[in-house]
Amino acid sequence: MKRIILTVAILVLTGTSATYGIDAMGSAFGTLSTAATLSQGTTRIGGGLGIADGTSFFGTLTYGLADYFDGKIKIGIFDPDYGDAKIVFGAEAKYQIMSVHDVTPKPVDVSLGGLFEYVSFSGIDVLQIGVLGMVSYPIQLSNGNPLAIYGRANIRIERVDIGILGSESELKIGINGGVAYGITQDINLYGEFQLDGNDGLFLGIDFRVL
Repeated sequence: MKRIILTVAILVLTGTSATYGIDAMGSAFGTLSTAATLSQGTTRIGGGLGIADGTSFFGTLTYGLADYFDGKIKIGIFDPDYGDAKIVFGAEAKYQIMSVHDVTPKPVDVSLGGLFEYVSFSGIDVLQIGVLGMVSYPIQLSNGNPLAIYGRANIRIERVDIGILGSESELKIGINGGVAYGITQDINLYGEFQLDGNDGLFLGIDFRVL
């Protein structure tokens, strides 16, 4: 399916047609996170599966850089066209501006941040850089386990580079929504839907290690 992106990109960049646009590549990783940030020094490792326009398998490492500020690195395998799997890299950072656990509690958790993704398909490089906003609402279930409903919106530049043929950049928007369920104090499960060009279902798990 994503071969359409590359074909259209070539048409655009060679001037065969000035009316074509490049379809959004979209994230290979989804969100798999709430708006709440990790406390300073806390580390979580995780893994995920994307069942979307492209299939992806990936791992993540999230670290609490400071109070209300954390960063995440991501690496995985992304197969946008069944049989053309490539390594994909990503990173994001977010700062929590509202928390339900503040001294003066807020109604929801809210974070703002930035994102990055990169993948190369046989010499055609796709780079995504943008900003994101997240909101989540934590719930304490009757069994004592936490459940959080979350959503994320991002605005990003997707740049397709075809070497000597040139490059083209377009502004794209993506939306994610899902739930996070804590099966223990240190283990969370995630499930979400993504609408951003790589539309579909993402499932994940992460573990606190420090």
